[in-house]
Amino acid sequence: MGWCGRLLMILFCASFELSVFNQQQVFLEPRIVWIDRSELIGAESIKSTFTLHNRGSQKVNILSVKPDCSCTGYHVTAKEIKPNTRITLSLDFQGESLLTMSELYAVIETDGNPRYLKASIKVKK
Repeated sequence: MGWCGRLLMILFCASFELSVFNQQQVFLEPRIVWIDRSELIGAESIKSTFTLHNRGSQKVNILSVKPDCSCTGYHVTAKEIKPNTRITLSLDFQGESLLTMSELYAVIETDGNPRYLKASIKVKK
């Protein structure tokens, strides 16, 4: 095999490695929870639930959860997601706060792929 053949072989192997490495491992379901405006009026607190699913073969750690508003609290059922398992993220917020903002969200940082996920709560128009 000449140098051209070797170069092509190296490029092929490198692209295969990158495609395997970059496969999405962690999935957020749903990404957006839609809430009807009528549910928010007069509501003291509203809770929305999201599922984080590790479809990979390695464990994934939740490094942080950062809500965009101090009016939003959160709870994660575990800080580690084992392969082929799910954990739950709950976002709690004051109902009236979503009326003025139209969207609340939290950014979840993981050591998996993707590194960042966004869980959103939006008002139906």
